[in-house]
Amino acid sequence: MALGLFARHRLAGEAMPMTLAPSPPWRRQPSPPPAPTGDAPSPLAVALDYIERGWSPIPIGFRSKAPSLPGWTDLRISADEASRYFNGAPANIGVVLGQNSSGLSDVDLDCPEAIAAAPYFLPKTAAIFGRETARASHWLYYTNSASVNLSANVYFDDPIAKERGAKARLVDLRLGPKVQTVFPGSAHEDTSEPIAWEPGCDGEPARVECDDLLRRVERLAACSLLARHWPAHGARHDARLAVAGVLVRAGFSESESKLFAEALARAVGDEDARDFAAAIRSTYARASSGEKFSGLPRACDVFGDAIGRAVADWLRLDESGADFGSTGHLGPKPRATIVQDGVTADAETGEILSQPADPLAGVCFDGATKLEPPPQLVKRLLPLRGVTFLGGQSGAGKTFIAVDLATSLGSGEPFFGHKVAERVGVVFLAAEGAATLAARIHVARQQKTTGEPLPIAWIDGVGNLSDSRDLNAAIAKLRAVAERMNTDHGVRLGAVVIDTLGAAFAMQDENASAEANRIIAAMRRIGDAVGAVVIPVHHFGKATDTGLRGASAWRGGADAILSVLANRNEVTGKVSDRRLALAKSRVGEEGEISAFELRFVELGADEDGEPYGACYVEPTQAADRVETAPRMTRPARAYLSALQIAVGDKGETTRPFGMDGPEVRAAEREDVRREFYAAWPADGDTVEKQQAAKQKAFRRGEAELLTGHAIAVRDDGARTLVWQVSDDE
Repeated sequence: MALGLFARHRLAGEAMPMTLAPSPPWRRQPSPPPAPTGDAPSPLAVALDYIERGWSPIPIGFRSKAPSLPGWTDLRISADEASRYFNGAPANIGVVLGQNSSGLSDVDLDCPEAIAAAPYFLPKTAAIFGRETARASHWLYYTNSASVNLSANVYFDDPIAKERGAKARLVDLRLGPKVQTVFPGSAHEDTSEPIAWEPGCDGEPARVECDDLLRRVERLAACSLLARHWPAHGARHDARLAVAGVLVRAGFSESESKLFAEALARAVGDEDARDFAAAIRSTYARASSGEKFSGLPRACDVFGDAIGRAVADWLRLDESGADFGSTGHLGPKPRATIVQDGVTADAETGEILSQPADPLAGVCFDGATKLEPPPQLVKRLLPLRGVTFLGGQSGAGKTFIAVDLATSLGSGEPFFGHKVAERVGVVFLAAEGAATLAARIHVARQQKTTGEPLPIAWIDGVGNLSDSRDLNAAIAKLRAVAERMNTDHGVRLGAVVIDTLGAAFAMQDENASAEANRIIAAMRRIGDAVGAVVIPVHHFGKATDTGLRGASAWRGGADAILSVLANRNEVTGKVSDRRLALAKSRVGEEGEISAFELRFVELGADEDGEPYGACYVEPTQAADRVETAPRMTRPARAYLSALQIAVGDKGETTRPFGMDGPEVRAAEREDVRREFYAAWPADGDTVEKQQAAKQKAFRRGEAELLTGHAIAVRDDGARTLVWQVSDDE
């Protein structure tokens, strides 16, 4: 499974960077820092520090690693109780991992090869410790072990050493909650060496996803095992070719294989292992030309069956399918690229392929730039690229609108009266409802076009697009579909609909902005790989006035948002007053587009004689939906957007006028102010002038909305609440 640049940022909970930066220093210089120095604090002081960090320390016997305290797995020592357990006598300090310590996890590197290779595989973290003879041997992270159904340790052992009864442990992923690790402030049980933080690495552990961390550790274990059994000079050529074949079959990109080779060279301690790069180039050249070969048998011949199969297992190599050359699985051909600011990079891995020599390349100066309209697929509604959300309540008709949009894009017919700028193909990644698409597309095509087949396709069973393997597989299918559409219809693939976002991406917490940013980055990766706009279908929350359900980052990361609105009776399920609106746009005017109805068309009868069919979208352009109110000013729109974000993130349901008054979803005014200030670009050559400009715009927007009765404000003495006024208030 390929991780690449995207996965390195994803693991750290960050979005894909918009600029392609060189590898950070911790990756380019993976050697451990100098030895720890300084006087050791008392066990009580150390324990209090750990408690303050949100960790759960427990006392352990001096120069020991096994807790003897009964019930230690459930013990939570408070700061007030710490002196009872850490009373000044020499003692080691353990920390209970997992949920007792805010999800703390420990990657325990148990061999020199793993320590040497770790910086090439593990995410950057500010919490690393070790001892004099095993420097930087513990890397700490915050994660959620429930995502992979793990609750204790995951061991990676050398199968040969284990069979011989020798020390076999390579790497140990320690997750909790019934697990503890001896932490700095202790002495090693065998050598008495102080266990200490590495200089500059006693900070906050990085937050990562457990399944991604597990995959990183699996790769590290495979590299460590190969390094331990790397053959002597004279037999290394076959070893390099065998490992290169395994990496290709496991779905590694060429740049990832080179990274693996660098790590292996460091772990072997022999620069000659860098000749691995030549074997990689040769192997990928063969794969891209369609040559069929298998990775595992050759590795077993070179390293032995036990080692070959352990490496294949940890790299998640599946030899049950067809050979590489017959499927092109994750291969480097065709190679999609991204060009940004003159920098050309591999669309999948982020590897920089070329960049301009001119340092001013990509810099735009006012007055020297030609003014051009922004590229769009549907004029004033749908951008040519990026991510456009299609959101709405359950039953409002989101998928019907998506089908109607696909029909317009595939035929060139207008979409709700808006011109389609380019006829393109559309693919649905149908994570749910795939069985209904054939009928819906057929009816929409018959009603809207001449009835001839359109460049529209759908893919059922997309898996979990949060998993890089499923994401890569989906991209490979999209590229194949794009070629077919070009051959059959003479159009490019221009739009990818993900229906629905929640079904396609297995999310731990859709309210977490870091997770939302990671998924938006994954969707942009899909779009960049095939040159299409990505349209995720997503539900609104329970309070429809807050828009897209979950984190505010969904709205913040979107290039545009189309909202499908309706009045829905949650008791009877009856839906009425359907309408389409443009809730966010970087280039167009936001607001309501049109009302519409769903009209049923009968297609036939089933085996019981019951009619079946599908609905299509019919815009109604209701006269009472024509917007007659004056347009809001920019400060008012920014204030309303800040209010919606604040309500979505920190809002509360309350009755500001007492129990007899209306129930509203409100946010504190200061939370709205913070969101407004963060989004409002203010001019000024000093911080004071910029702050004054923000304050002026905030007051202006608030005053306009209050005058127009769009919002209401209530001060209860302790705080000021703000909420958006609905039509029936």
